[in-house]
Order: sequence, then C-alpha cells, then structure tokens
Amino acid sequence: MDKSNISICIKNLNNKVFGMAFRLYEFSCPNKSNLSLSKELAFLIGGLIAQKNTATLAVSGGKSPIEFFKILSQEELEWQKVNITLVDERIVKTTHADSNTALVHNYLLCNKAQRACFIPLLQDDTQDIQALLDYAMQVYRQPDIAILGMGLDGHTASLFPQIKPNNVCDRAYIVHTIPKDVPYQRLSMSFFALEKCQKLFLLISGREKRAVFDRAALGVDESLPISYMLHSQKVQCDVYYAE
Repeated sequence: MDKSNISICIKNLNNKVFGMAFRLYEFSCPNKSNLSLSKELAFLIGGLIAQKNTATLAVSGGKSPIEFFKILSQEELEWQKVNITLVDERIVKTTHADSNTALVHNYLLCNKAQRACFIPLLQDDTQDIQALLDYAMQVYRQPDIAILGMGLDGHTASLFPQIKPNNVCDRAYIVHTIPKDVPYQRLSMSFFALEKCQKLFLLISGREKRAVFDRAALGVDESLPISYMLHSQKVQCDVYYAE
C-alpha cells in the first residue's frame, strides 16, 4: 500500500494495549480509496490462501460499494479458492433491485472474480423466520474478512441503533425489520459473528459520513452501532475514508 497519500490515526493510549485498535486511512477521492483497499484485500486474501488454501470474504450491499466491487473483481487472485458471502441481506427475491445477492452477482462476481464461490444467505424469501435462520446457519462459513459500510444513523450491516450486542448473544445471524424507509425484513451477521473475523474494514466517503464516524471514534455509543466495531477488543477495524 502506498502510504504517501494516507494519514493514519491509531487509537492507542500511552502505548498500552486497550483491546484492538482501529486505524483510519484518508484519501482525496473514492477511487484512490477503492484502489488501495482492493490491493490490501488482494494481499490479505493471497496470504490466507497460501496459509490454508482458502479464504472467506463477507461484503456489504447497497450502492456505496459498487465501484469498489468493480475494482476488486479485476484483482489477480486464485478466485476459485475464495468464498464470498454477505454481511447482510434484505429478505426479497434474489433478483429484486434491492437484493444484495443481485448486487454482488452484477458487480463483484464478474471479470476475474467470477470464479469465486458465492454463498448466499437465503434462497427463498417466502420462508418463515426460523426457516431463513436455519438455512443461513446451514451454509454459514465464518468469514476471515468482512467489508462493512455505514449509514448516516451509524448502522452497519443491518445492525441498527435499536439492536444492542447483548440482545443477540452468540448467534451468527439475526432477522429483523426496522428501517422505515426500506421496510424489508433483514438477515444480518451479528456483532458476535463480526467480532470473530480476523479483520474488518469500513469503507465510507463524504463529509456527512465522516461526521458520523468522528462521533463513533470517540468511544462506544449505543446510538451508533458502528462504534462497537471500532472499539472492539476482539477484532481490528481499518477505516478507508475518502472526501
């Protein structure tokens, strides 16, 4: 990674270890951020493949990561040894415009990355909640790395301010309906599952999201779910921010 255009902020107090640290990498534009994160992921995934002959990557949906997916799909990797799954999914048909499965198929599972193995979180959106959870757990493979996004309300994955870590215990997934603007039921990795990853990345851009991140960076805040990940004592989160 070329650090000439990056500033790094490491959460550390008097060189003492207070759990894991988050690191902030700042870029002048989204394209530079996307390129840098893509190269870092390719390096880490390559290392995992060399170590254990496979790697599992969980990605977020929405419109924000589309350009990043396009760049990542061009990386030279042994993609046939890479499992790709979702951090969260809206419970709609997998061909629906708001489906994260459709998004990944359209923008990430193409070019060189079309050889990757995709692990969807659901197949049938008409199933009841228990059937949805049963299927998700049946195909579950703990991600080595997860790429997170963040909403202006501080949510990440489909973990909204109303959901607290101690409410989901040790389940890998939760199902719920919360957002009023997009009132779908959602299947999401839990805080517990995210903290079991070897590494987390948060990809954000724009001053509005920077303001939310700056609040979350101050400490754990129940109104900002992303703060739990930034200040986790179990997993490190690298933040890639672009103006």
